[in-house]
Amino acid sequence: ITLSSNYARLPAEVRLKTSFTDFQRQADQKAEREMGTWEDRQAFMNESYGRQLPEMVQRAASNMWGILCLSEQIAAPDNLTMWAHYAQAHLGFAIQFDTKHQFFKDRFIRRVDYSNERPIFTRDKNSLETIQTVLVKSEEWRPESEWRMFRSLVELESRELPDGKGHFAPLPSKCISAVYLGCRMLASD
Repeated sequence: ITLSSNYARLPAEVRLKTSFTDFQRQADQKAEREMGTWEDRQAFMNESYGRQLPEMVQRAASNMWGILCLSEQIAAPDNLTMWAHYAQAHLGFAIQFDTKHQFFKDRFIRRVDYSNERPIFTRDKNSLETIQTVLVKSEEWRPESEWRMFRSLVELESRELPDGKGHFAPLPSKCISAVYLGCRMLASD
């Protein structure tokens, strides 16, 4: 349950008198009274969960957001590294998109930055800075030229798949400019 969902559950007359910012400030003050400062809570979490904390945060984010990862490089049929990493060693396929299509203009899509320094997530960052923390990869991955599109899972259709749940959004066929089949793709696929 998120703070925004708790705020949305308040009666309309309470929301008219209390802005979300005030509600958030009151929640922070209550949490500090009951559990100590943010720094105290962060230290407790680090002591209690240590190395598990980044994985826990990733799992929580994965339950709220879907990220579609795209590359400027996969369309090159001779890019063996990309085919090996992302198309099951030529058993799969790659879709080339027309990035000028309106579908991509109406979405929250950002280029990935590559750096040898990992960003540090802090609670004080604003939303855009928080998103930036998931838009950084090691320099070793620079040849991918990756872009990421973010969608709330609430907007997506969920389906059970053999290896877990998948989340899907309609994709206009006109935004697809080519489909490349892997040279080892099975005829049954």
